[in-house]
Amino acid sequence: MTTLAPAPGSSTPGPRPHQRSDHRPHGHPHPPKGAHDPRRGTERSPEHEPGRFASRARLGALSGLIFVMLILPVGGLSALLAGDNWWWSTASFVALVLGSAALVRLLPLPAFLSSLVATITALLAWTICITVVFAPDTAWAGFVPTLETARALRSGLTAAGESIAVQSIPADPVQPIVLLLAVSVGLLALLADALVFAIRMPALAGFVSLAIFAVPYAVHQQDLDVWLFVCTSAVYLALLWVWGRLIHRPRGRRGRTGLRALVSGALAITIAVALPAFTPGLTPESFQAPTRGQLASVYSSGVDPSIQLSQDLRRSNPLLALTYTTTSADGLYLQLVTLSALIDGPWEPETAGTAHPLEAGYQAPTGLAPDVATAAVTTDVSVSGLRSDWVPVPYPATGVTGLTGDWILTPGSLTLTGQGAGSLGQNYTVSSLEVTPTAAQLAAATGPLPGAIAGYTALPDGIPAVIGNTAQLVTASAATPYDKAVALQRYFTSGAFQYSVTAPVEGHYDGGNFAAVATFLSAKSGYCIHFASAMAVMARTLGIPSRIAIGYHPGQASERNADGTSTFQVFSDQLHAWPELWFEGIGWLAFEPTPGLGIVPPDYSLPSYAITGVGAPARDSAGSALPLRHRSPSRRRTPPRIL
Repeated sequence: MTTLAPAPGSSTPGPRPHQRSDHRPHGHPHPPKGAHDPRRGTERSPEHEPGRFASRARLGALSGLIFVMLILPVGGLSALLAGDNWWWSTASFVALVLGSAALVRLLPLPAFLSSLVATITALLAWTICITVVFAPDTAWAGFVPTLETARALRSGLTAAGESIAVQSIPADPVQPIVLLLAVSVGLLALLADALVFAIRMPALAGFVSLAIFAVPYAVHQQDLDVWLFVCTSAVYLALLWVWGRLIHRPRGRRGRTGLRALVSGALAITIAVALPAFTPGLTPESFQAPTRGQLASVYSSGVDPSIQLSQDLRRSNPLLALTYTTTSADGLYLQLVTLSALIDGPWEPETAGTAHPLEAGYQAPTGLAPDVATAAVTTDVSVSGLRSDWVPVPYPATGVTGLTGDWILTPGSLTLTGQGAGSLGQNYTVSSLEVTPTAAQLAAATGPLPGAIAGYTALPDGIPAVIGNTAQLVTASAATPYDKAVALQRYFTSGAFQYSVTAPVEGHYDGGNFAAVATFLSAKSGYCIHFASAMAVMARTLGIPSRIAIGYHPGQASERNADGTSTFQVFSDQLHAWPELWFEGIGWLAFEPTPGLGIVPPDYSLPSYAITGVGAPARDSAGSALPLRHRSPSRRRTPPRIL
């Protein structure tokens, strides 16, 4: 047998130049390690091809960059949520999702199977962790979710939405809100991981981060956090750079993908930052209120204003909403909007179908007879911290001047709605009436209801029976509609009910609807919207027209002026809801069923008013006469409370 001679200049035997070292048929050489083999028709995933990714450690680096790219914008939610425990909890869920997927990718699995198993494993880990943390009592063996678990989590997410709606900014991150973050951000982390490793389109993962980043600016107008944006963008660019460097490219082009990604991303960020400087209307001032941290809009289409208007009721640092100077001897209830459509869906404001421009003027208050005593009141209002589609005015107003923009007037409620205009920064003067009915006039208000008012007694079929039954029981000894109204108010203020801003959220009966009213009557704990809703609905079951007013209760008198006027400051924690009941010959009167806030109910709503005689003022324990219309809490300002 002959052997091959060594190649020239070689010290060891070996194949001659251009001679195959194997016996592969048809002269096909081995493809380079890690390269695409056209005979196989498949391409191995980056996780298993050293030629496409330098090492498994760098796979972990990619997962780490995804984690940072998501968790940085989550930190931007600190403008909406108090404390930082919610951030650590959310970060843990994101780390769980990304970490479990990263561990699976280290296993020696086929390419298609690796991506599939990694995604499924991350989803299972997320599901089990959600179950263990938020609904262990409903799970089999404490961690296997069941149908009851799904119902519990759904209830928790519903409670989160209600809690967000009724809380102020920054909100208390109660457990339902933490659940919402764990669910939403955890799923977004799963999506980002799949975009990078399974779909292999890492550039799209930036949109996931951007979605989180935009939340605080969509919910709460504020300055752009430039540093947070820059840091998040830098991590995004690093992700693209690492991906581009590790992707296999033909020799001589390695690294160009990363360079292109870096240049493209940097250009996009530069445009995003620089363009507003040259484009009017895109500056940060276009997306912020004149004063940082002011109130959110009190109502938007399709949202129950009884919930949305409550967003600032739990603010730990009350803001000055407005100031007003009035000729009234006492502070005024300032009405923003009234809810009259008490239906199965959201309780909505008075319809604007018959509204007309403010310039057309006011009509006489509905139902007010000429023989009822009234006094003219003039009030100058300056709104500094309320952003709303309505402006606060006392009821019943007879004229408004000084508003800028287009406004329409809704008859009946006499509310003013802006047409492309808002309340923030408005300075205007309101003429109104102070109505002082006598006890005899209130007692005589028993006539049939006018057709336009009968609708205010409407209720849908099938409301919880406890509402009507309780109303009948409470007013069993009352003879007239007025006596029944007084009995209803006394029922809520007699001490059986407690004021609480947390019980409705924890008990999942927050907001305004019939189920919430029924639960509130059983729990006997809530805040202004629950007391107002309950009294209004109970009054309707008795045939008394009612509606719910939302606005501000009388503020603190900051000074008494030499001309006899008084200036009041109204803060965000004085946002309030109260029921208004209609009486023949008198019209709409406000009642005050909410206890525990230092608000003294109007004199005409007290049992002593009827006893003292026709038009006689009630007296306090010292025998001093109290104002006839209502006694303002401004003389004994209590610490800021949530209404």
